[in-house]
Amino acid sequence: MPWKVALALNRVLEPGGLVFTATVQTWPVHDEPWDFFRFSRYSWQTMFNTATGFEIVEAVCGEPARVHACRMGPATRKLHLQPAYLGSAAIVRKISETQLTWPVTVAVAAGGNYPKGELSTPPK
Repeated sequence: MPWKVALALNRVLEPGGLVFTATVQTWPVHDEPWDFFRFSRYSWQTMFNTATGFEIVEAVCGEPARVHACRMGPATRKLHLQPAYLGSAAIVRKISETQLTWPVTVAVAAGGNYPKGELSTPPK
């Protein structure tokens, strides 16, 4: 739940504080069932905006890539011609406090599949 991370970052940062965040953009499915989100350079604005108390300093995509479908169909016939990137990153600055909350726990959002082990209970 990356939007919860944005809200948590807002709570711990002072105004003017900077955050660097990076993630995959186009990559094979990994760490199932925890492979939830992919971000383009435009997607960072959905998490880091005036409502969450941030501004984007810079957002970029990383290495260019091509995506090839295993089966060709109308939706995938020219997929390999579309732009794709292996990563995406952003630098954001806290500009204000936020009153936004997201009271959904990991257990609810992940359907009770949170991994067991060192974390015996899901974080809130």
